[in-house]
Amino acid sequence: MVDYNQFGKTFAASRNNMKWEEIIYFFSNLKNKPSILDVGCGSGRLLEQYYGYFKLYPVEYVGIDLSSELIGEARSSFPDFDFRVGNMLELESLVGNIQFDSIFSIASFHHLKSYDDRKSVLKQLYSISQKGATIYMTHWALDSSLNKDKYASSKIDGSENKFGSTDYSVKIGAHTRYYHNFTLKELDTLFKEAGFKILENRLFDNKRNIISILQK
Repeated sequence: MVDYNQFGKTFAASRNNMKWEEIIYFFSNLKNKPSILDVGCGSGRLLEQYYGYFKLYPVEYVGIDLSSELIGEARSSFPDFDFRVGNMLELESLVGNIQFDSIFSIASFHHLKSYDDRKSVLKQLYSISQKGATIYMTHWALDSSLNKDKYASSKIDGSENKFGSTDYSVKIGAHTRYYHNFTLKELDTLFKEAGFKILENRLFDNKRNIISILQK
């Protein structure tokens, strides 16, 4: 997985004041939910964009990220919320007995390098979500019409799997990061294997990301 400790402050600054259309879309479908898990929360992007929502409704929020530096940024910006350092491969142990109504995975699932790791994370998401819970995910669409020319040289040769998905090594600033470029077929297969009902799984309107909305 990507080590964001190498450039936590730079990454956090790059996300300041970002208004993701995908997140706006997710929240337009979100009802008042008492428990929310933010997987790969970074420096608190979700809270920053919808801070008013989280202050208005008495939600139990837990944010998890592998980077202690990014979690430090999040705790500094949002001291009243629960942030935990940890690997998404260990979600069950990180959240304990909490069962969530809504789970967000914004630009984090695509950093997992193996099919088994992806299966493991989805299995754990299923385990820690309540019956009827909704999972909201984004995955960078590196081969979309918007992105493919810009990132074609970042594709890793020979990385295509049986679903047609490919791996990328993308240099942003001074650092290189791994991304798995999902096909809808691979995502469909993973979600169904984990037991989720697929509400939406498609390239978002702006063609930057694939969005996935799942229900337990």
